[in-house]
Amino acid sequence: MSVLTSTPTDFGIRSISQFAQRSALLREQAYVLADWVPCGSVNILVGDSGLGKSPLLYQLAMCVASGRPFLGLRTIKGKVIYFDYENAVPQVEKMVRALAENIGVVKRDYENGLGLWNRNDCPPGVNISRQLVEIVESESPSLVVIDSLSAFWPRAEDTNSETSHMIQFLRGLSNLNCAVILVHHRRKPDIEASTPPVPEPDTVRAWFNETRGAGALISSVDTRIGVGVSGDVDLTMFGFARSVGQLTAIDIRRTYDEQGEPLGYIKLTGLERLPDFQKRAYAALPKEFLHREAKGIYGKGPQATTNFLQKCIGLSLLTHDRRLAVYRKVDNGELGEV
Repeated sequence: MSVLTSTPTDFGIRSISQFAQRSALLREQAYVLADWVPCGSVNILVGDSGLGKSPLLYQLAMCVASGRPFLGLRTIKGKVIYFDYENAVPQVEKMVRALAENIGVVKRDYENGLGLWNRNDCPPGVNISRQLVEIVESESPSLVVIDSLSAFWPRAEDTNSETSHMIQFLRGLSNLNCAVILVHHRRKPDIEASTPPVPEPDTVRAWFNETRGAGALISSVDTRIGVGVSGDVDLTMFGFARSVGQLTAIDIRRTYDEQGEPLGYIKLTGLERLPDFQKRAYAALPKEFLHREAKGIYGKGPQATTNFLQKCIGLSLLTHDRRLAVYRKVDNGELGEV
C-alpha cells in the first residue's frame, strides 16, 4: 500500500485539518505561560524600580504551581523555583499569603509546586550561578524566576560576550525543559530621548533598547517582557516574543484588602477601557469577523486596525482563532485568546 494512502496513525501523515489540530495541541503544551513563556526558554522581564515586579512574578509563580490562569492567560501546571536576591523572608511570606487570597488558592494547591530560595536566608557556600543546573536536575522545575539578574550574574551587564556566556549557561536548562525569567531594570531616565514608561504599539522594540547593560540581554532572549505605569492603570504588561511577535498588552490593576494592604493583581477588562470612538467601532463589529471586515468598520489602516483588535483582546472583549483567522466577540465570560 502506498504511503500516501495509508492512515495517519500508521506513519504519522495527517490531513491539513488533522495537522492543524496537532499543531494547536503542541503549541498549547509548549508554553509555561501561553504565548509569553515557552517551555525551556530564556526570557527577561524589564521595568523601572518600585513598580511591583516581584509581586507580579510571585503571582505568576503561584499560578503555574497551582495550574491557575495568570491575568487571563493559560498556564501549564508545573513546579516553580523563585530565586529571590531582593526581598526579605518575612516580606516574601506575607506576599505569598496575600497573593494566595487574591488568586483564590489554598496552601495545598501550591505547597509542593512552589520552591522559595532567599539570599537573606541562604546556607553558607551556596552559589546559584554555579549550581543552578544541579538544582534544576534535582528539583525538575518547569519555571525558574531569578530576581534579579544583576545580583545573580553581575558581570552580565558589562559586555555582550559576558551576557552571551550567561545566556548559553541558562540555555543548558532547556534540555531539562525548564524556562527561566530574569528580572532586570531599564536605564535611569536621565536623557530627553528616553521612551515613555509604556510604549505605543509601534515602539515596543525601541522601548527595550533602554534596558540597562549590554544589548545582548535583549537580543539573545526568547521573550522580552516589559512592565510600566501609564495613565489610570496600575501596571501594563507588554512584550515581544521570538516565536510569536508582538504580544497583546495587558492592563493590570492592583487589589487591596479591607485594611488597604495590597493583595495582588487582576487584569482590567471591559469597554470602559476604550475611548469613545473605539467603543463605537467595537459596537459595530459583528459577532464573528475577519481582519478586513474590521478594517472597513474601523476606518483606519491595517496596522492601526491590528492594534485596535489586539487592545480588545487584551481587554477580554475579543478572542482570536489563529487557525481560522477569525475574531469573535466575547460572550458568557469567555476570556483571552484561543
